[in-house]
Order: sequence, then structure tokens, then C-alpha cells
Amino acid sequence: DDADAVSVTSTVNYEDQGHESFETLQHKVIPLAAQQLLVSSSNIAVERLKGGSYNRVIGVTLNTRGLSRKYTLKWVREYLQGLFGKHTTEKYVIRIPRFDSAGMEDDIAVLELAASHLTFPVPRTISFDATDSNALGKAYVIQRRLEGQQVSELWNSLNFAQKCSFARQVTRLSGEIAAVTSPAAGVIFSGHKTGHSSGPVPLKTFSVPPSEGHDTENLDKPLDWPSTPQTSLDFMLSQCERWREYYLSQDMDLDDTWNAFADIARSMHKRGLLPTEDLFQLSHQDLEPYNILITIKNEKTVEITGVLYWDGAVFAPSFMFRSTFWLWSGVDDEDEDENTALGEPETEEGKELKKIFLEGTEPRLLTHAFSSECAVARRFFGLLRDGMFSDSAFDLADILIAEWIELHPEDGIV
Repeated sequence: DDADAVSVTSTVNYEDQGHESFETLQHKVIPLAAQQLLVSSSNIAVERLKGGSYNRVIGVTLNTRGLSRKYTLKWVREYLQGLFGKHTTEKYVIRIPRFDSAGMEDDIAVLELAASHLTFPVPRTISFDATDSNALGKAYVIQRRLEGQQVSELWNSLNFAQKCSFARQVTRLSGEIAAVTSPAAGVIFSGHKTGHSSGPVPLKTFSVPPSEGHDTENLDKPLDWPSTPQTSLDFMLSQCERWREYYLSQDMDLDDTWNAFADIARSMHKRGLLPTEDLFQLSHQDLEPYNILITIKNEKTVEITGVLYWDGAVFAPSFMFRSTFWLWSGVDDEDEDENTALGEPETEEGKELKKIFLEGTEPRLLTHAFSSECAVARRFFGLLRDGMFSDSAFDLADILIAEWIELHPEDGIV
């Protein structure tokens, strides 16, 4: 839903589901934007942008010409820009949750954390209200609008030099994200101010089970609590135990599955893939071409202008570092099979793009990115985080255990 920087009219008609039409909503957006941006309504223009499943998105353009006090430096700059036909506007987006604003403040905390550590742009929040006590009568977030287009839209039009330029930048981006560490695992939340100067990152444990739609009546523990420092192995083992206890409270005996996962975690530790001294790393969870914005600078260079969709970001064990293998497997390829990362690219272009990733990434991270064991563990992590509530999830658990047994039959896991 962060892909709100793309100026495309929404193709999803939620008005049939009782949502307010843009035609009436825009008349509430204008005074709200004017109030929050401290300008007159006459300086505000709005447009309907493409939204997502969870947020509707409205573009706001602020005409800044004439807003500055006369003869100040800012006024002179704006006056000269006007003379030469340059834009004197600022662009924002307003994101309005379609259904529920729960978690809005946590999502903003994630963005603040990312912005404070990365050299690449992320959506910046200007103001927000998680309640309906405002001019809109709805929860909202106002953010600066990021320039650029999604990599997935531009990739096929880029030349080889431009693709290499992007590959170098996204490789650096991956490393910067992984360099944000914490002694504890979990979900970032808004309990404290985030950033370099605020001390430890505020985290809470992964909710077991996820808070919505699951029976917790017989569970005698809270769903989550503030995270505390632990080793990666202890985290994995504690998650297995929490889920085992939850399913027992539901009269479901899944001991064999969670015991097998615990044995896999111990096996990873024995093989040096869960080092005791490792800190947990920030993991974006969806660093894909549709969540990265770029602009073309010249025939040889592009620039990353935005990294989107941080809602799923968590602190996780270091094996969650994944290569951007879509660089050499194909941006349009919807196959998420990480075997693509392990094999040799089929084209000379793919080989060069993979080489850029290999040369620009720390050896420690490459071990995780290209380890067959870690590729299994990355899918295993999703079950540790979210549990198993569908036939496909139970099937995946069986598949992962079988894959590990094939990799290491000597472990004796059953």
C-alpha cells in the first residue's frame, strides 16, 4: 500500500462496499490538508491515486508560490523559480485505512526507524490521527510523496548500464537494512521514540496466535509482550514452545512438528548458522522491485528515490537476509524459488548483475543468502511467526521438514 507515489487512478471500486466516494471525500480532504500544512485551502489541489487493499490514497499538491514573506531568501528563491518556469509546489499523499486503523502508530514507528538509519528515502510522516475525531471523520496519515516509478514498471526499458547502476544501489540498500541490529527479535512498535538517540529499539514479541480471528480463551498467557535480549537459537526454540502450547490449548497435538522445527534450529546452531554472538537484523520482508522507486538520471545512471511497504518489517535472525535474486532471474518472474539465487544465471547480463551483488555484499551475509539451509529456514520462519492455520501451511511444514532431512539425514530428524 505504500506504492502511493505512483499517479494512477484507482481501479478498485470500494464505494460499492459502503466507502465514501472521492467526490464527497475530497471536500473534507482539502480543509484537513490546509489545516495540517498551515496554508489556505486555495493553495491545495487533490487527486485520486491508486490505493491498495488496506488503504485508499489521495494526492495533495500544495502551491507554495506566494506563501513566503516578501523579500526573504525563500521568497526570492520562489520568485526566481517562477520566472524560469520551475515548479513551486510540494506534493503529499493522504493514506486512509479502508477498514481498521489498528497498528497505524506501529507502522509509523517502523518508517521513523528506517529513515533514521538508511541513506535511501522512505515515506516520511507529516501528521497522522489514528482516531475519527478530525475533519475527515476517519483515521489518516499525511506523508510526503516520493518521486519516481516502481522498478517493476521501468526495468524492461532500462539499458544495461542503468540496470548495473540500480544493482549497485539495491545491493548497498540490502546491506544498510541488515546493518540495523537489535539484541532482541520481534515487531517494532510505537512504545517509545525510535531513532539513533533513543536507546534500544522498542520491540514486542510476535503475537501467538495473531491477535485477530483466533480462539485464545484457553490460553493462559498474553499474546505478546515486550521483547528481551536472547540468542537466535533461544528465540527459535521459544517460538516453537509458544506455538506448541497454543495448539495444545486448542486440543491439537502438533508436538512432532514443533519438535522437528526445534531440532532443525539446533542443527543450524551446530553448523554455525545461528551463532550465539549474532544480533537480530532488521528484515524488510518484501524488498521486491514493485516496492522500490527509481528515477532515470542519464543514459548510465538511475537513482533509488523511495523504498516502500515497511509494514511487515521485523527484527529477525540473520539467516533472514535474502539475496535480491530477481536482479538476475528477471524482475517480471513471479517465481519465488530461491534456487534461482543458488544457480548460475543463464544470460551474460544476469551473470554481471549477480556479480555486482556478490562483490558488494559482506561475506557473512552471502553465507546466509546462498545457503540451502538458510533458504529452508527463511520459509520455516514464516511458520514460526504466523503459525499454521490452513492446509497449505501444514503442507509447507511437512515439505520443509522433508527438505531438511534430505539435506542432513545424519541429523535423525523425523
